Amino acid sequence: MGKIRNDIILICIVLALIITSFILMFTLRKKDNLYVNIYKESNIIYSIPIKEDKVIELDGYESHMIIEIKDESVRVKESGCHNQICVNVGFIKNFGETITCMPNLVFVKIGDKIDI
Repeated sequence: MGKIRNDIILICIVLALIITSFILMFTLRKKDNLYVNIYKESNIIYSIPIKEDKVIELDGYESHMIIEIKDESVRVKESGCHNQICVNVGFIKNFGETITCMPNLVFVKIGDKIDI
């Protein structure tokens, strides 16, 4: 019975280390290196530093969109799509976060710089 208990403790420690590593990797990433990557129909169309305040207007598959980068965060400010899920997400600012507008086939993701 003691061997099983020791195995369970070891598994819990390893899982805790893995989870802590992922949390640190995503939360302690410096904003200096973060970019707003905008995809249209799976093609990268913009890769802009998150520190650069900017308003981007583009035509999606279904309607016109306005994407706003402000105060080191990004949001879909306006979209002509009917469900407005992408607008209701609000601002995102952390590595790996994504806003998706399925009707327009537009994806906004925070990550590393992508050469266009």
